[in-house]
Amino acid sequence: MKECIRVAVFGNSFSTKVQLPALRWCGHNELVGIAGADLAKARATASAWGAPIGTDDWRALLDEAPDLIVVTTPVFLHHDMTLAALDAGCAVLCEKPFALNADEAVRMLARARGRAAWIDHQLRFGPHVRELHARIVAGQLGTPWHARFEMPLPPAGYAERPYRWWFDAKLGGGILGAIGSHMLDLLRFLWGDVVAIRCELGAFVSERADAGGTVHSVTADDWASLSVRFANGAIGELETALGIPSDESFRLQLTGSDAALRLVEGDELSLSVGGAAFEPVQVEPPLLASTDYGMEQDFGIFSRCQPLFMREVVNAVRRGDAFIEHAATFDDGLVNQRLLDAARVSAANGSGWVNVG
Repeated sequence: MKECIRVAVFGNSFSTKVQLPALRWCGHNELVGIAGADLAKARATASAWGAPIGTDDWRALLDEAPDLIVVTTPVFLHHDMTLAALDAGCAVLCEKPFALNADEAVRMLARARGRAAWIDHQLRFGPHVRELHARIVAGQLGTPWHARFEMPLPPAGYAERPYRWWFDAKLGGGILGAIGSHMLDLLRFLWGDVVAIRCELGAFVSERADAGGTVHSVTADDWASLSVRFANGAIGELETALGIPSDESFRLQLTGSDAALRLVEGDELSLSVGGAAFEPVQVEPPLLASTDYGMEQDFGIFSRCQPLFMREVVNAVRRGDAFIEHAATFDDGLVNQRLLDAARVSAANGSGWVNVG
């Protein structure tokens, strides 16, 4: 096993808040470079994190022979960056949503066969999610009946946010891809395959001005409501939104014939047996706060679970291993992408049911 691996990061926004602190926390890695769209900003980030290279040319970092490349850029860049990283012999951790569409995802999966390549669905690695998963596998809930999942993003400053790729559907923007992909992946991990889906999408603000003052039409979604049918016979309801105030940013309940499990904010797990009142379930070790990992900002369960998954990724690359138990692979990325594509087809055609092959 290697004592230390070399890591390059493609992306210089969210990565500085979550992925870079996670890498520093888990250790056994050396940051060789940061690539971002703004050269001065990339150099500043590299200097702040002790990396020798900050660049606006992500391909230049491939010449540094990194062991692992973390792709945490806007969605429309994932395909080319991931293929180039794999061609260079690097392990890859790609942000979600995996791709713009299933056609891109198919090509990415084909190139990654047998390789160390994962999707950054870090929620699978929270201790309370793992406890939930173990209880489901053990059959505690009985026959699966229903799933209800809500994950609104904090709305602060929503109406004033300037136009950028996030609000452009052709570039992979929108809440369905950003958060809906996490929700669908987590439900698949816990409750099994989804065989049909229907979806409604909406945007609350129809026009936004960019940083230069030019006004653009918003084509990506701010709100997504989905219904799903699982292969095991269960049904599910999901809702995520940007701009709707809520007391809770994460609420998941899975109900079966014998019991129900509820997870709130990633670290409050409770159990109801036979319709009785929910009782707390103690989970050890606890899920740490974002600040415990050296993060200056709190992104809820996402930032709190990221270091736990990043540690698994770094150790797998150190071992030269493509397998991480419970990690989302590029196979999962393709399945999730097909669900997102089907959801968009449903929304564009009257929100009817669409079967997912």
